[in-house]
Amino acid sequence: MLWKLKRKESSKDRVERLRDKARATFRQAGYDRLFQPTIATELPPNFLDLALLRDAVLEAKPSLILEYGSGYSTYVFAKTLQSLGQGRVISIELGEEWQKISESHLAPDLVERVSFIKPQPTIRLASLRMPGDAPDLWFQKRSKAPRRTGIATVSFPEVHDLTPDFIFIDGPDSRQIPGYTDSVTQDLLPAIVSDPFVHLGKSKPIICVDGRREQCAILSANLPPNYRTVIHEEQRFTFFYPPAAA
Repeated sequence: MLWKLKRKESSKDRVERLRDKARATFRQAGYDRLFQPTIATELPPNFLDLALLRDAVLEAKPSLILEYGSGYSTYVFAKTLQSLGQGRVISIELGEEWQKISESHLAPDLVERVSFIKPQPTIRLASLRMPGDAPDLWFQKRSKAPRRTGIATVSFPEVHDLTPDFIFIDGPDSRQIPGYTDSVTQDLLPAIVSDPFVHLGKSKPIICVDGRREQCAILSANLPPNYRTVIHEEQRFTFFYPPAAA
């Protein structure tokens, strides 16, 4: 008798299976707003990404989530904090239209847990280490010895007095920052937020970055060495955990 070999699950099949499982979990847990029709210009919810964020919040039980860039994540954060009976979300959203869309996802009983703000972005040269083989070299002129200046970053001083214990970076868009361009080529610079380094002096937040390789590289090179990095390739999420959350 020939035994029928079980077909090995492909990476694509695995992602689809996990996404279906996440969708079912959200439906069972009452995240009803994820299943409402979306407007034509809005992408549908990525249940796998959102499930990872939900699990992270359930584990961390944060009292304040600081979010850069709103969306379905804002709703999932608020709904999950409600299930925990604690916490609030402050969402930095520079796009007025996108803020309206994010607000539309919030049920009346969640509105009080979320504050949308549109602070004035500031471009700052931050004294941060560069990743790679030459971490201290940022600017070099042929006629002079190499010298280090700073890395152009985006900062929002309005949130520097906050003490978030969970930071989610999925914004801002470089196009929303006037003057945030390369001085030689005039190309847009990758949006690197330097605010987390301000918060390190008051708290040890968990930091989650959605994609944004340059942001991850700068964080990796400059966070305290006792921070632990966990990369989720399928969701393109990178988590930076302080020692207490390790």
